[in-house]
Amino acid sequence: MKRLISLAVLTFVAPSLFAGATYRFRSVTTGMANQTLDGTVKTEGSSIRMEMKAGDGVLFKNGSVVLSADGGKTMLVTEPGTRSYYQLDLTDLLGGASSVTKQFGDLVKFEVRNSRVNVQHAGDGGTLQGFPSQRSTIDSSYDLVVNAMGQDMTMSMKNETEVWWTEKLPVEYTNFLQLRGVRTGIEAVDKMLETQTSSLKGFPLKQVTTTTVTMNGRPMKSTTTSTVSAVRKARFDAAQFKVPAGYTRVENPIEKMMKRFETK
Repeated sequence: MKRLISLAVLTFVAPSLFAGATYRFRSVTTGMANQTLDGTVKTEGSSIRMEMKAGDGVLFKNGSVVLSADGGKTMLVTEPGTRSYYQLDLTDLLGGASSVTKQFGDLVKFEVRNSRVNVQHAGDGGTLQGFPSQRSTIDSSYDLVVNAMGQDMTMSMKNETEVWWTEKLPVEYTNFLQLRGVRTGIEAVDKMLETQTSSLKGFPLKQVTTTTVTMNGRPMKSTTTSTVSAVRKARFDAAQFKVPAGYTRVENPIEKMMKRFETK
């Protein structure tokens, strides 16, 4: 009886055992572009704080701190050196070519054709960072037809992702950079991905994504490997997830780019 009561209590409190957590995140891309993103993530509930040791130099500078109160859908990127911050949406991070073309309004239009998604469970993934894992594969492809002032250009996009995930950590701990392996930024494709990836009910410990972009018959390939380490439970003061007092809001890098384009 005591054992049954103990099990019932553990089941009841299980969601709170990992009310908050911190971990190190590292993403290395090789191929079309060489890039390393490295930082520490702090997360509790829908709040996320990512301290970027190494950023991409465009959206995230080295030393910047990224804050989100809605799981990464909306991000406030703070730069301590200039005491400033700017806002980014998740589509800015994931959208790739389609996100940029949207900024040009009627001058540039795009259409998605031949979208396909395939998600497969690939069995046991072994133990990673002390957690038992499962392995899944996520493959997606589509053609992006861009019309720029009457001229059509077609890019064939293909993503092949292997993901090792664990049910021992809540999926809510996933940071927005990890989503780049399982999201394209194309609404029609992402709706299909969201439906088919619903079987992945845990936290991704490792992802390997190979992206192939083909234009004019010429394929260009890149591979991104994302890993997490040093996962531990933690509690945080609410101030950790807020922009510090005295910071000034500025335009984000995409807005600055578009403004330069409009003045030409």
